[in-house]
Amino acid sequence: MTDKSNSRKRVSLACEQCRAKRTRCDGRQPKCGSCLQKKCPCQYPQGENKRKPPSKRYVESLQAHIAVLERQLVELGEKVSRLEAGQQNVSSVGGEHSSPPSDLVDTKSSNPSSPASLRDPIEELTQRTGRLNIGEDGQLRYFGAQSNYHLLHGPIYNEATRSIQEFQEIGLATAGLLGKAVDVPQELQDHLLELYWRWQNPWLYMIHKESFMSDYRNGGRGKFCSPVLLFAIFALSSRYSDRVEVRSDPEDPHSTGNRFAEQAKILLQHECEAPTTTTVQAASLLSLRWMSENKESLGWLYMGMATRMAYNLGLNLDCAAWVASRMITEQDAEVRRITWWACYKLDKLYCLGLGRPGTTRLSDITCQKPKLEAEVEFEAWLPQGKQDHILGAHTRTITAMRYSCDHLSMISEALETIYAPGHRLSEPEAEKIVARADVAFNTLYNSLPSHLRLPSSPRTPSCPHIYQLHIQFHVHQIQLHRPLIRHRQMPSQGVEEADTHLEACRKSATIISRILKTYQDHYTLRLTPVVTVVNTFSAAVIHLMGAASPVEDIRRSAQRSLRVCVLALEQMALAWMWSRRALRAVRLLAKEWLIPDAVLISSQGDEDGNININTSLQAPMDSGLGPEPTEGGCEGIAQDIKDTSTSTSTSAYNGAPVPPSLQPSPPVPAPEYWTLDVSDMPLEGDHPVHGQPPDLTICDFSDPTYLGLDDADWLSSLNAVEGIGGSFDSTAQTDPWVASALSQYSFQDPWVGIPEPPWPVQDEIMRIRYHEHQLFGFAQDNEDLNEDPG
Repeated sequence: MTDKSNSRKRVSLACEQCRAKRTRCDGRQPKCGSCLQKKCPCQYPQGENKRKPPSKRYVESLQAHIAVLERQLVELGEKVSRLEAGQQNVSSVGGEHSSPPSDLVDTKSSNPSSPASLRDPIEELTQRTGRLNIGEDGQLRYFGAQSNYHLLHGPIYNEATRSIQEFQEIGLATAGLLGKAVDVPQELQDHLLELYWRWQNPWLYMIHKESFMSDYRNGGRGKFCSPVLLFAIFALSSRYSDRVEVRSDPEDPHSTGNRFAEQAKILLQHECEAPTTTTVQAASLLSLRWMSENKESLGWLYMGMATRMAYNLGLNLDCAAWVASRMITEQDAEVRRITWWACYKLDKLYCLGLGRPGTTRLSDITCQKPKLEAEVEFEAWLPQGKQDHILGAHTRTITAMRYSCDHLSMISEALETIYAPGHRLSEPEAEKIVARADVAFNTLYNSLPSHLRLPSSPRTPSCPHIYQLHIQFHVHQIQLHRPLIRHRQMPSQGVEEADTHLEACRKSATIISRILKTYQDHYTLRLTPVVTVVNTFSAAVIHLMGAASPVEDIRRSAQRSLRVCVLALEQMALAWMWSRRALRAVRLLAKEWLIPDAVLISSQGDEDGNININTSLQAPMDSGLGPEPTEGGCEGIAQDIKDTSTSTSTSAYNGAPVPPSLQPSPPVPAPEYWTLDVSDMPLEGDHPVHGQPPDLTICDFSDPTYLGLDDADWLSSLNAVEGIGGSFDSTAQTDPWVASALSQYSFQDPWVGIPEPPWPVQDEIMRIRYHEHQLFGFAQDNEDLNEDPG
C-alpha cells in the first residue's frame, strides 16, 4: 500500500512535456517532478482550456453579438434591394470596365542587371519605416522615414557632446544649491525599496529588479539605476509608509515623500536633455506621485513627458537586430521592453481614467512583450507585518502584466471610438462595437490561467496585483456598457425596465465592491495603488444610480455596495489625496441624484416622460421639505437634515428600532427610505487637523442604541453632512460622517453586522454563501440562500 501523502494528486492541467509524452504530471511549478527528474524544460500552456465549458457571461455576450449582426444583415438586405431597384432604371455607360492606365502601374524596375550598388537610393528613399541611430548624447534615438535621418547608417556625431553623467552631476549640484538635496539613511532606503518591490512594481512592472539592484549596489550610477530614478521610487513608495522620517512635516501625513519628489523633479529637469530608460521610468513614477497629491494636471504632463521620451528612445520598436549586431545586450533589450509596456499600460490607464486621448497606438509598436523570466515570475510574494498570515504565493508579475496590456489594447480601441468627440455613432453602430468588444473581453477573461483567477472563497488571499487586475477588467466593462444604458422613463413603484447594459454595469460595480472588501480584509486599502481611486469612483457612480432604483432589492444592494466604496475611498485618502476629489464628487452627485429622486413620484415630466433635473432640484425646497443646507458648518447642516427626517427610521442591524428620543418629527412626510437622524453623530471639531484619523473604538452592531442609521439614513448623510458650496480643500481633516462610519464598520470580520441565517447551519460554506448574499445581494451560483436548504 502506498502512503496517502506520497500518492500523486490529479491535476487539472499537465505541462506540455508530459502532455506530449502522455505521462502523468504532478502539476508542480516552476518544474514538475517528471521534468525535474529528466532535466528537460517544463512549460505549462497559457491558452484557453478547451475542455472547460464556456461561462454563462461568455454565452450571453456571444448572443448579444449575434443579435447585432442579425439586425445588420436585415438592414443591409433592405439597402441592397433598394439599390437594385434603382439600378434597373439606369443605362450602362462606357461598356465593360477597361484596364487601369499604364501610368498608374508601379513601374519600379527589379532588374538584377541594374548597376550594382551596396545601397540603392531609390529603395531607401521609398522606405516607410525609420531606424534607430546614435544621437548627439551617445544614446539610441529613433528617427522616422519622414525625418530623412533614417538614411544615415552610422552615428551623426563622432563623440557625444555631453554625457548623461554630466547632466546628472549638474542636477545634483542644482538641488544642493537650492537646499533640496536629501540625505537618506541606508536603513530608510532599504525600507522604501522593499515597499516598492512589494506593493508597486508587481502592479506596474516597470523596473527589472535584478538589473536595478546590481547598479544600486555599485553606487547607484549605471544604465539601470540613476539618482533621478532612485528618488522617484522613494517619492512614490513613501506613500505606502507610516514612518515619520519620510514626512516633510512630522504632524502632516499628507507631506509624506515631498522632499524626495522635489529633488527628483529637479534632477529630471536636467536629465530630460539626454534621456535614458531610467529617465522614462522616473517620469512615469513621478506622474503617479503627483496624482497622489491631487495634482492631476502635473501628473498628466509628466506621463506625456514619459511617453514622448520613450518614443524618442525607440522603446516601442523591436531591437532584435541591434542585439544581433552586438550594439546592445540582451539585458538592455529586456529592460527596454519592460519600460515600454509599463509606459503603454500607464498611458492607457490615464486616458481611460481621465477620458482624454492617449499618445500610444498599437500600430506604432513592434516591441515584444517582456519575457517570462523564472526569477521574476516565480518570486515569492510575502505580505508585510503579518507573521501569522504568510501567503508565499508566486507573484506571476510578468503574466499579469501581459494580460493587463492585452486587455487594455483590446478595450481601449473600442472605448476611444465610442467616446471620441469627433465620432457621431448611431446606436446600432455603437451596439456593434460594444458587442464585439464584450465578446473579446469574455474570451480573454475565460483564457486566464488559474494562477491569475481569484480564489473561489473570499477568505483565501491572492496577491494584491491580481485583485487590481480584476478591478481593471470590471471597471472597463462599466465604461464599455455605460454609454448604452437606456434613459429611464417614469417607473412604477417597485418595477424597473430590463436593460442588459445596465445589468452589466451593476454586476461589474458589485464585483469591484466585493474585491475592495476582500482586499481590505487581507491587506488594508491603505496599501493599494493610486489607480484604485478612480476605479472605486467609477463603481460608486453606478451604485449611486442603483440607490435611486424603484426596486427595493436593487436599491438596498446598491446602498450596501456604495458604503463599501465610500469607506474604501476614505481609507485610501491618507496615501492618495486624489481620493478626496472622488469623495467630494460622490457627495455632489448624491445631492443631485438621490434627493430629487425622493420626490420624483409627485414631479411632472415633459411630454416624453423625462424629468428636468434643474427643476427637480428645486422641488424639495418648494415643497416644504426644508431649507437649502447652509455653509455654517456641520451643526447647521445636521439641523437642516434633522428637520427633513421622518419618525419611522429603523436600524438595519439586527432589526433594532431607533430610540424614541432620536426620532424627529418632520413638518412634511418624506419617502420612507430617505430618513436620517444625526443628533449623535460627532461634529467637525471632534477630529484633529491635518488629515490624521482620530482614535475611534469599534461600535457594537448589536447595541440597540447604535445611532439608528440604516443604509438609507447613511446615504442621506452622504449628501448633507458636509457643506457643498465651499471650495475643495485636499488638506482638510477627516470628514466626520466618514470617520463615524469607519468607527462602526469593522473590516476585521467580513460578516460583522450581517444577521445569521434564520435556519440552523451545519456547513460553514453555506453560512459564508448566505452572508455574501446578504452583503452583495446575490450569490455566485444564483441560488436562493434565504430559504432553508433542508
